[in-house]
Amino acid sequence: MHLLAMAVMVGGSAVLTLAPPGRAGALRYEWAFWAAAGLAALTGVGNIGLRGTLSPADSPWGGAFQLKLVSAALLMMMSFGRCILILRGASRTRTRAAYGATVGVAALTTLLGVVIADG
Repeated sequence: MHLLAMAVMVGGSAVLTLAPPGRAGALRYEWAFWAAAGLAALTGVGNIGLRGTLSPADSPWGGAFQLKLVSAALLMMMSFGRCILILRGASRTRTRAAYGATVGVAALTTLLGVVIADG
């Protein structure tokens, strides 16, 4: 479920970067994005709970985990700003740029998740 949620966030944003829809299409995707973000947060906490204990912050895993948390927080803050842009009727150029930034940060967050999962 966690990977599916991230696929919706990264993949959907990538598609909208390449072919930005009108405001109505972007608003529909925002609903999917935020549902996926909630699912990713819930399943991410569950995945950490299954791990049992957290490694110290100065360990490679702990450092990657901290970086992932910062990346995820940045992703949510940027996405909130993107949502505001869309609600205000931003141009397709600005919408494309906002989704492009989302792709970059969401991809980084996903990559960090892979690093954490591998140990």
